[in-house]
Amino acid sequence: MNMSSAHNPAREPSVGEEVTLLVHTDDRPIWTMGRISNASPFQIEIEPAHLQPIRNQKNLLVLHDSGRKYSKGEGKVGKIDEKNGKAWLTFSEFRWEPVDNRDNPRFEVELQSIVRSINEHDGAIVADEQVGLTKNLSIGGVLLEVSSPLAKGQLVEFRVTLDGGTTIRTMGVVAHSKPDEDLVGISFLDFVGAARYNLHQFLRTLAA
Repeated sequence: MNMSSAHNPAREPSVGEEVTLLVHTDDRPIWTMGRISNASPFQIEIEPAHLQPIRNQKNLLVLHDSGRKYSKGEGKVGKIDEKNGKAWLTFSEFRWEPVDNRDNPRFEVELQSIVRSINEHDGAIVADEQVGLTKNLSIGGVLLEVSSPLAKGQLVEFRVTLDGGTTIRTMGVVAHSKPDEDLVGISFLDFVGAARYNLHQFLRTLAA
């Protein structure tokens, strides 16, 4: 696990605060809400009905929105307990990390991409997908031109095929939105597979 920097520590949410648990699948991300029930060992209470997609996952990404910025944590699930209509995930390892992508160099590049937001409609989880065009790209995020506005704080999946044919897939959050200009800024929270390495290599070619 990566430790938080002593000079830029992550803001650790308190017991009772809501968090989002994220799981990557082959076709789409799945997330569900929970509430921190214990700090040490780190434990999250969730609805038993929401256990199925994460029941067999050994590692989970946990996101917290303070209203000003996101924190993310990664950990290994040690055990799952169910009792009296409630469920708890207890982590054997867990670390919070800050999310601050402002200092990464950005490169102007236009690539067609797919951005998918997962929303709840009438109790069902629905994926809303649209095509976007990158305006600039960094290892920490992307400025994207979209046809439909996305709200600040919205969690999204971002996919783009880089020059050379490599497709990368990341999870991110809408950091800022300019509906009058059809622009959204997405801050990357997590990379799927080798996406971070592939994006880094691509950006190196742009910088050369």
